[in-house]
Amino acid sequence: MLEVATAGLKAKTCLQTFFGDAAEILPEALTYPVSDLGFDLYETAPETLKGLKLKGGISLGIVDARNSTIEDADEITAAAKQILKTLKQKDVYVSTNCDTDFLTWEKAEQKIVVLTHVAENLRRDA
Repeated sequence: MLEVATAGLKAKTCLQTFFGDAAEILPEALTYPVSDLGFDLYETAPETLKGLKLKGGISLGIVDARNSTIEDADEITAAAKQILKTLKQKDVYVSTNCDTDFLTWEKAEQKIVVLTHVAENLRRDA
């Protein structure tokens, strides 16, 4: 089905996994016709990604959108760096682990601010 959805596209595509452990679809997911893969890091153990040979970019679902607690950007940055130590991805994205539909607007906005700080930290330290 992904073949049909991505056929002829010149744009980057990302299969974002969430609400489950991505280990169950690896390594098969590495063959999917998408440029990037994304992982819910509250469901998928970061150790699962160690040494993973992705052909494109990686999206780290590293801020929990199923919880209203606002994460600390420095702690999230440190966690992202640990994961990225074993991956040599050119394109790295940080995101929530799933849609923010169940958060209030204010909480969703605060989590996006955390993601912004994490992205800035990673870019600065690259």
